[in-house]
This record gives sequence, structure tokens and C-alpha cells, in this order.
Amino acid sequence: MPAANWEGWERTMCDILDRHGANGGRVIIFRNGISAQLGEYNTEVNEDVFGHRYNIYIGPRGHWVNHGDGGWINWAFQGQSRREGKNVWF
Repeated sequence: MPAANWEGWERTMCDILDRHGANGGRVIIFRNGISAQLGEYNTEVNEDVFGHRYNIYIGPRGHWVNHGDGGWINWAFQGQSRREGKNVWF
């Protein structure tokens, strides 16, 4: 993705987080195909963003790991959590 589009990508990820996790609810998004260790969750939905499929996990719990890089193109999350590098606990 060209650097000129990064701000739009970040804004789009934030919009998805807000839509699925109103009022700061727990949500985590992974780009489809990114290697990740998933924890537990209540619901999974999918959305297409700029030609890429994203898996959105609502109500995540436990330990999650992003095995890709840490940028907005691969993952995003919100809600009460603790992050250490590519690890996040909800």
C-alpha cells in the first residue's frame, strides 16, 4: 500500500473497531491469512477493506498473538487489554 493511504487505512480500522465495539468494547481485527494465535471470543464477522478481507473478533478473551508485523494493515484492537509487543491479553 502506498504511504499516502496509511492515514485512511488507520481511520478505517478505527471505524471498524468503533462499529463492532461501541463505547470501547473489546474487539480485535486480523487481516485474513495473517498467522495468529487466537484466544476466545463471542462472535466473528468479516469485512473487506481496500481489497483485503479482515476477520473481526468481538468480545475477545485470553491471550492473542500476532505473528505478522504490528501495523494497522495486519491487526488492530481496542478495549481493556495489556499489550507486550505482538502479544495482547484481554
